[in-house]
Amino acid sequence: MKKLLFLLILLPYISFCQTSTPCLFFESSTAIFYGIDFTGVKFVNDNGWGFDNLEKIRGYSFNKIDKKFYEEDCSDINLIFDKNNKSDVICNFENSYKRNVQTDIKGIINTEVTKLSPLKIDSIISFYPYDSLISKIGILIIAQNLVKDWESNTTDHSYGSFILAIFETKTHNVILHFQIKGFANGMGFENYWYRAVKNAIYGINMRKIRKIYCAK
Repeated sequence: MKKLLFLLILLPYISFCQTSTPCLFFESSTAIFYGIDFTGVKFVNDNGWGFDNLEKIRGYSFNKIDKKFYEEDCSDINLIFDKNNKSDVICNFENSYKRNVQTDIKGIINTEVTKLSPLKIDSIISFYPYDSLISKIGILIIAQNLVKDWESNTTDHSYGSFILAIFETKTHNVILHFQIKGFANGMGFENYWYRAVKNAIYGINMRKIRKIYCAK
């Protein structure tokens, strides 16, 4: 079995607000995980495989991936975000479901890997509502690139790159955001790219981030 490789890139993606620090996330009693938002994604190196039915991908596949993560992985979400000792992360994917079916598929296929600008990240985050009864902190995975990468048409190095954004739900101020990456594998479009999402998220090292930014 191909060894899974996880990549966490902290810079240059870390973003701070004047009134927020990464420690705010770790000090909070709860956080809302809003799921995976595909509205800013690009498909790269298609070569005629997998991205041929864009209407189906937008109307069905994106939320199939989102729902699969909700059903299979939300039970591990506190462990993933290193919040299990003293607080809870609550999964609420309702708004990402609504967002994903509104993805603009015009120009979604690209020839190069791109990076979402801070303004685009802020714009995507702004669509996620504040709920004072649940949490002041929100977590969102923003899909950036789904890259088909075949070596001599025999070895699959395809991967997904995503932005992990943590923000204040009331103001939508970003506490921090950084890029995560996961390799894709599996049968069928939804399972294939679900594995990229899963591998990227499970590779997050929040303990390292806590140690770097919140050490006493």
